Amino acid sequence: MNDTLRNEVAAFRFGLIAPIVQRQLQPGERYALLKEIAKQRYTIPGSEKNTVSIRSLERYLQAYEKDGFEGLKPQTREKRGSLRNQNPEILKRAIELRRELPSRSVEQVIRILEMEGTVPIGVIKPRTLSRYFQEMGWSKKDLYRAVKKEFRHFEHDTPNDCWQADTQHTLYLPDPKNPEKRKKAYLIAIIDDHSRKIMHAEFFMEERYPRLERCVQKAVIKYGVPNLFFCDNGSVYSTKQFKIMCARMGTKLVHAKPYSPESKGYVKTFVM
Repeated sequence: MNDTLRNEVAAFRFGLIAPIVQRQLQPGERYALLKEIAKQRYTIPGSEKNTVSIRSLERYLQAYEKDGFEGLKPQTREKRGSLRNQNPEILKRAIELRRELPSRSVEQVIRILEMEGTVPIGVIKPRTLSRYFQEMGWSKKDLYRAVKKEFRHFEHDTPNDCWQADTQHTLYLPDPKNPEKRKKAYLIAIIDDHSRKIMHAEFFMEERYPRLERCVQKAVIKYGVPNLFFCDNGSVYSTKQFKIMCARMGTKLVHAKPYSPESKGYVKTFVM
């Protein structure tokens, strides 16, 4: 498992236990919440499973209490039957075949590779190639993953309990690199759910993840770390880097339900 996938898994695990580590709970309340979390179905990075047991959740809590975010990363171990020593062109071709037809099974991909003469018969094992697809983010689950995040109501009674963020397409300004042309300006704004205070807002000439990271860093430096970060499903807010960044801060990341503009109106109201 590469470092990127290990970080994704750790961020996912933190998202599961965040409602517990961020609250003071009695033993009975804690166990009831664990049961509720274990009932849900999830899209788990690098795994074909879609549920998490209570025992696993307890193990994640122990690991987080001991080592923080690093404790949530899967342990690295040497794997047998690795494809890492294979010709990169072979692996590239295998991914092309999977991407070309997502419904194509691992066995079918191997059969095509063998029929093409790309690899000798029997060299690549289905289980090994399946694991490689999972590591590289090309498993069937990755390809068919649908955004089915449920937006739940939260009670935010104190500042820094929840921050909301959004990007607004504002006005056209002269392009700094070519004044004769005009370029759209983007406003990234972060607002506190309780106080409606603007934690940070800044204009940029492009909408990219490093710009969001810069805004969050400035807001955290000024006001501290929020318990929860609520945003829409825009590309910059759905990056793996942002999920990992929130998990490292101990902040639960929640995305708005698609086609629910009413759930993220604070920033739009501020801009207007």
